[in-house]
Amino acid sequence: MPALLPLAAIAVACACAGVADVARAEDAPAAPPILRLDDLVPRAGDAGEAPTGTREVARGQDSSVNAWRVAGSMPPHFHRAHEEVILVERGRVEVTVGDRRSILGPGDAVLVPRGAVHAGRAIGDGEAAGYSVFAPPFDGRDRVASPEPEPTVR
Repeated sequence: MPALLPLAAIAVACACAGVADVARAEDAPAAPPILRLDDLVPRAGDAGEAPTGTREVARGQDSSVNAWRVAGSMPPHFHRAHEEVILVERGRVEVTVGDRRSILGPGDAVLVPRGAVHAGRAIGDGEAAGYSVFAPPFDGRDRVASPEPEPTVR
């Protein structure tokens, strides 16, 4: 469904209103940055890149945006102080949030409440990629490893 791809980009652009590109925060543009996934996180396997990668690409007062790619899996974890919205732009991801397991594809999003154990893995051929929007801004330290609960498929 190619028509869904722009919706994810629009959602990220809206979430980025008033934020500056992290790599060039001192040169903050007057308008929000346009985030292009292929320019943000190297593809898994490129130049020895790990099968899972994430990079903060924008930060505001109340939220931050990470671009991510996964060719393998993201182990179960939770955030004590952050909510996370996961937006899939490419590929398919099996995501577990609490005891619920879902398959997400391009244009799909899921809200991960603060404290909810969640994990994900790419399914099918190749990698999956997208964005995570955190509130408050994510500092990279609030990721607590956790055993995965027994999911129910819905």
